[in-house]
Amino acid sequence: MSDRKWTTVSYEENTAMTSTRDNSYSDVYHAAQFITGLILYPVFCCFGLAGNCLTLVVLRSRKLGGVMSTFLAALAVSDGVKLINDFFYFVIILVVYVTPTYGDLAFNVIYPYAHLPGHLGND
Repeated sequence: MSDRKWTTVSYEENTAMTSTRDNSYSDVYHAAQFITGLILYPVFCCFGLAGNCLTLVVLRSRKLGGVMSTFLAALAVSDGVKLINDFFYFVIILVVYVTPTYGDLAFNVIYPYAHLPGHLGND
């Protein structure tokens, strides 16, 4: 087990930590966060979830039984879980932009769990 501890960081502190000393990249950081978090993520997640649902419908066909179909169905389910997890990032960024007070809370409470599976393997 590692001795790492979870710390809570406000949205402003997180922004300050990711920018440079002179804050020259702050505008670029916020623009990139806006474009990825509020525009690209929901589009990719919606199309990805729709595609995974269609894949599961097709793979449930009786003609496509077998090991490969089972593997592809499991891959579609795991990809769907990842897309739902990514959709939480959109919700958090939306809350940050709408109500910053609740956004800080969501950023500290929900966002660390979005990367929990990645942290479990690093012990």
